[in-house]
Amino acid sequence: MRTLLVFLAVGGVLASTACASTVSTSTGSSEAQSSLPSSNALPKPSPTLLRQPEVGPKPHGWLQAGSHPGSLIYVANNDQVVIYPESGYNPQPIGAITDGVNGAYGLFVDPQRDLYVANSTTITAYRPGTLHPWMVYSDTASPLYVVKDHAGKLYAANRNGTVSEYAPMKTAPNLTLQTPGVEADGINLDDADNLYVAYRDQSGMGSIEKFRPNAKNGRVLGMKLDRPQGLQLDHSGDILVVESGREVVDIFPPDRRTPSQIVQAGEGVTQVVLREAEDNMYVSNFATTDIDISHYPPGEFQLKIDTGVGIEGMALSNEER
Repeated sequence: MRTLLVFLAVGGVLASTACASTVSTSTGSSEAQSSLPSSNALPKPSPTLLRQPEVGPKPHGWLQAGSHPGSLIYVANNDQVVIYPESGYNPQPIGAITDGVNGAYGLFVDPQRDLYVANSTTITAYRPGTLHPWMVYSDTASPLYVVKDHAGKLYAANRNGTVSEYAPMKTAPNLTLQTPGVEADGINLDDADNLYVAYRDQSGMGSIEKFRPNAKNGRVLGMKLDRPQGLQLDHSGDILVVESGREVVDIFPPDRRTPSQIVQAGEGVTQVVLREAEDNMYVSNFATTDIDISHYPPGEFQLKIDTGVGIEGMALSNEER
C-alpha cells in the first residue's frame, strides 16, 4: 500500500542490499550517460552506520556544512527525509530533515526548488538548504503523494481515494476531488497542467483518472493496473506508472489503454521519477531499500543508491550535474 535545487544536506542509515532487475520490452534504447554507473561487476557496498559527527543526529536533522553537491536525490524514510547527491555511485547521504516529517511518503520538488513532503496528516514545505518547514498544509485524509501546478495550486492524493486541492498559499484544502477508488496513489501533471491520479479499488486493481485544469470531475483513462503507485509524465505526454502488484513500470502513450513498454522494476517498487532532461529515470524499492537507475527510454536498471533504510517517496532536485 506504500509506496521533483542547490540544497545542503541530511542524516540517515546506509547498509547493503541487492540491485533491482532488468527490463523487458519493446521500444527503447539509449546512449550511455555519464551519471549511470558501470554495469561491470558493481561492487557491493559494505554495511555502514552513518551519524552526525560526534554528537549524533540533531532534533531537526543535520546539514553537512560547506557541501555544494549539485543535483540531489531526496528519499522519504518514515520520520526523516534523507538527502543524497545525485552524482556518483552509491553516494553517502549529506543530510536529513526531521522537523515536521512524520510518516513521510511521497515527495515533490517544485521549480523554485522547494521540497514538499506528504506526511501522515500534513504536507510540509522546505526552502532549499533549510531544516524547518516554511509552510504546513493540513490534510486529515492522509496524503500519499503530492504535486504542485504552474499556478501554485497544490494537490495531494489521499488514502481514502480523494484528492485535496489547495489554492496558492493556502494551508487548508479548498476543494476535494473524488476518484472511483478507495485509495489515490501516484499523482502528477503534464506540461498543460492536466492532473493525473492513479487509484485502486478494494481489491487493489485500479486505473488513472485525468482532470483538466480547474475541473471538479475527471475522466477515467481505462487502463487496468494492479496496485498502481507512483506516476510520472514525460514531455511527450507519455504516462509512466508503477504497478506494484506486477513489479513493473508501464509506459502509456497519450490516449492509449495498453502500454508501449513494460519495464521490469523489481520487488517492492513504489515510485518512478524521470529527470527533467529525460535522460535517466529512477525507481525506489522499499523491499530491497534500493534506488535504481536506467537510461530513458528504459534499458537495464542498475543500482544507484543502497540506502539500507525503508524507502517510500523519492524526488530529484534536477540541478546541473
